[in-house]
Amino acid sequence: MRRMGRTMRNLVHGRFPALPSVMIVMIALSAASWADTVYLRNGSSIDGVVLGKHEGQVIMQIGNLGRMEIPEKDVQTIEKNARTGPINPDRGEKRRDNPVGDLEKKNEREAEAKKGSRGLTVEDAISPELEKEIKELVYDLTRQRSATRTRAERKLADIGKPAVSYVRAVTTHASELTRIAAFRILKKTPVVESTEAAIVGLTDEVRFVRKLSWETLQEITGENWVFPWDDSATDRERDQAKIKWTEWWKVEKARLEKEAEKKAARD
Repeated sequence: MRRMGRTMRNLVHGRFPALPSVMIVMIALSAASWADTVYLRNGSSIDGVVLGKHEGQVIMQIGNLGRMEIPEKDVQTIEKNARTGPINPDRGEKRRDNPVGDLEKKNEREAEAKKGSRGLTVEDAISPELEKEIKELVYDLTRQRSATRTRAERKLADIGKPAVSYVRAVTTHASELTRIAAFRILKKTPVVESTEAAIVGLTDEVRFVRKLSWETLQEITGENWVFPWDDSATDRERDQAKIKWTEWWKVEKARLEKEAEKKAARD
């Protein structure tokens, strides 16, 4: 890379006047293609710099936000380009402790959480400030650093119901660590809206995700149906056991939709 930099400076200052124009174009293209975009099998993509591979994981630096690990089996293709990933201009600022402010925030969160219900509107009436905080924490839940994920998981669990729909969005994330953290949060805040995500999680390739999905469903439904989440069970056995949860959600969803229609008619 240093040699490439010297070459480019020499070109700028005219020290290699005899270089063919084709070679100059090739050098310029190489200098502009040192970053990567990883395209995943689920259709999403991630910009950054691929640092290497380790134990089946693609290690990627995302701008100045940190590193993340992507399971190699989830990668469709990797494209070379100049997109190094998002930059956080505030990165590096130290958090200033404010006990009074933290208490006020906690009270606000509890007030927001009390507005929730088992209906289809648990995330209503979230303030823009709380929504911004939740989105930032959910992003941190996808980060590679264990300490960052742990902090985000703890705070999202404290926020409770207002964060549920945002957390559900990462239950199918490429990183199994993110999926596990997401379902731990959903298990602690069991609302009926998370049923469908938990049913999908029952057939996840990672057994701990399957276990947490099953436990989340138990918390949501109050049913103690057995589910073969361990690796000793076959996919067919899991598909068969999943039917009970699917049928429960079909009936419950129809009931909730009917209640919503009646409420709308009254209003």
